[in-house]
Amino acid sequence: MSEATATSSTRSRRSRAARLPLALRGLMRDLRASDVRALFLALMLAVAATTMIGFFLDRLDRGLTRQAGQLLGGDLVLESSNPLDPRFTQAFEEAGLTMSPQLGIVSMASQGDNFVLSSLKAVSSGYPLMGNVELESDAEPNAGAGQTDAANDEASDARAAIPPPGEAWVVPRLAMALSLELGDTLTVGRKQLTLTGLITREPDQQGGFSEFSPRLMFNMADLDATGLIQPGSRREYRLLAAGDPAQVQQAREAIAPLLASANNAEVRLKDVREDRPRLGRSLERADKYLSLAGLVAVLLAGVAVAMSTRRYVERHLDSAALWRCFGASQRQLSRLFAAQLGWLALLASTAGAVLGLLGQMGLVALLERFLPLELPAPGLLPLALGILTALAVLVGFAGPMLLRLRQVSALKVLRRELAPMPASAWIVVAMASLVFGALMWLYSGDLVLAAGLLVGGIIGLGVLLVVGHLLLALMVRIVARMRGQGGWSRPIRIAGGLLARRRGASLGQLVAFAVTFAAVA
Repeated sequence: MSEATATSSTRSRRSRAARLPLALRGLMRDLRASDVRALFLALMLAVAATTMIGFFLDRLDRGLTRQAGQLLGGDLVLESSNPLDPRFTQAFEEAGLTMSPQLGIVSMASQGDNFVLSSLKAVSSGYPLMGNVELESDAEPNAGAGQTDAANDEASDARAAIPPPGEAWVVPRLAMALSLELGDTLTVGRKQLTLTGLITREPDQQGGFSEFSPRLMFNMADLDATGLIQPGSRREYRLLAAGDPAQVQQAREAIAPLLASANNAEVRLKDVREDRPRLGRSLERADKYLSLAGLVAVLLAGVAVAMSTRRYVERHLDSAALWRCFGASQRQLSRLFAAQLGWLALLASTAGAVLGLLGQMGLVALLERFLPLELPAPGLLPLALGILTALAVLVGFAGPMLLRLRQVSALKVLRRELAPMPASAWIVVAMASLVFGALMWLYSGDLVLAAGLLVGGIIGLGVLLVVGHLLLALMVRIVARMRGQGGWSRPIRIAGGLLARRRGASLGQLVAFAVTFAAVA
């Protein structure tokens, strides 16, 4: 028994090893047929459309998220009115995030007899994590060309750093209120600071009541000298952190127990989508809309795959019957044709992914002047989704029809009428609907939205079937009344007769074209 089992296992492995080259040779031979070429082009265009939109969406989402992160100053921000637990910093360090602590205080800034309530921000080394603090150039208007270039270089260097100890940067509104000019001295608490820059833009403007006061930025090293940290003083400790998505997710999971503890009840964790809900919803809606728009191409490709597969199956019925005569089982036939179509999906996915990558580059080039941000390089996730889409379209729209090849009888070689019955239209529609609904859920991430679109699409398809049936019946009656007439009516009667003889196929093609035009519209 053991030798027989070993022999059977060896034959099975040899059969699997020989199946893939055999399927590839069969596919290369079948590519001469128009139906296989149409199937290949449909899958390739489906992958190209989904990957092109996927690459563009991935770049746009990451670019918008990065730009929106500048509004917070980092990917994650912790805020508290008391000093933060050191374990938060430890968790961020273990996750590999870059950090920048800061302190916000609402207090008075003064020069001479002028006092203005200001929003003070003490920053430390590493700030800002995202974006730049932009300052007005301090070049003298009457300076020579060389002096102007040197001053601009110094201003550029200042924008990439923080105020040195003993210096401060303010917004122009505060400078006007205190009648300050560059080089003047102002007082913050018990510390005198020299004004060396006017802030025109800073990345982490938080909003809220404190933002009504003009901003003043100084170095954290001067904080103790100001004497602003007093009992009852209004202050906010913030820890900004930035990193790649995997690091950010690891950090979120690590600090979740700390945030849930009673000792850190007042600590708030913010990110772009939570702290900026309007911006977060806009990003999500843009993703859903463009992703679902990309599924229009998938739907059109699915219709083409279904129509091409029908011709492909009819052409291979005789060869499948011959394989049955040579002793092939139904399982072997299924695996052989599945491997052949798997090779087809792999080749189409590769070509479609290349087209999608080139297409998104062209799309970005066309929209570059309208985009207010620089897009990062595309990731690999859209490529995986494109390949998954090709396989799903092949299984959903072609799978039910391929069952005919599995059910073919060896006697069909002698008796043509023994061809297996075609798959029921309801089975094809149900399978395609389930696969397409799963793709909508995958691309939109919203189960309710995907279910609503799927149910609405099925109802619309039912309406199209009824309307198409009525139109065909009306056409047959009109053509029947044209009998006996010659001239221009003869071609119309012949065409109508051909459609009437294959009413089921005609109805299917009519609905397919209707769905196509509706999707395009």
